[in-house]
Amino acid sequence: MAQNQNLNGDNTDEMEIDLLEVLGEVWKHIGAVIIAALLCAIIALAFTIFFIRPKYQAGFTAFINNRSNSQESLDELNSADITAARNLTYTYAAIIKSRPVVEEALRRSNLSDKYGASGVSVSTSVETNTQLVNVTVLMTSPEEAYAVARAIAEVAPVAVAEIVEGSSMKIVSNAVMPTRQHSPNVRRNTMVGFLLGAVLAIIIIVLRLLLDNRVKSEQDLTRHFGISVIGTIPNFEVSQGSGYRYSNYGYGYGGKEKGGDR
Repeated sequence: MAQNQNLNGDNTDEMEIDLLEVLGEVWKHIGAVIIAALLCAIIALAFTIFFIRPKYQAGFTAFINNRSNSQESLDELNSADITAARNLTYTYAAIIKSRPVVEEALRRSNLSDKYGASGVSVSTSVETNTQLVNVTVLMTSPEEAYAVARAIAEVAPVAVAEIVEGSSMKIVSNAVMPTRQHSPNVRRNTMVGFLLGAVLAIIIIVLRLLLDNRVKSEQDLTRHFGISVIGTIPNFEVSQGSGYRYSNYGYGYGGKEKGGDR
């Protein structure tokens, strides 16, 4: 912190930050940064494994047709049919994940108690400029996710045809049994913990450096106070057994002397 005088004669405080000094201080404590990063990574890994329940995803893809005859060849569809179907695809997607459809699928899978935020999560997405709807089911059991996805594929076409007259729905790709968990991402969470630990350690090191206003060298006097050092006077202390030894140093400037005990 340096005391500078502005044009009005007032004293203002300005903090000068030397980037190289900051980098040097961080590098000096690189071991502590690595240890903090590893500790946070271990904590994130343990939390992910022991406190976050894994979830599995199963799903299928459906083709939406605005004609009621589900057996009709796709070659017979004209551009007007395709445009109309595309415009209604988002409506169909909302119907597929609606509560009546999901509850009926759960009932058929003997999982009626799984409805809700903590049990089953059903989502839909529409592929751009197509009549295809992707349906995904997220649950804590791979078997349950697979069973519910298959049940929705059976229930949804009937529900769509009943609600939107003159329409039909075909299953393009059936659900498959998930072989690995969809979430949480253990590797990603561990890396986030590692980076967070490193960043926190660096922030602490930089704050300690910026808040430390002690004078430790001649360069500190010049940089922080604008004082030119005339010379240094070594501080001698009597060492037991042999002569003198150096201890602290005093800095002389402007006819005054500042140093350690002698």
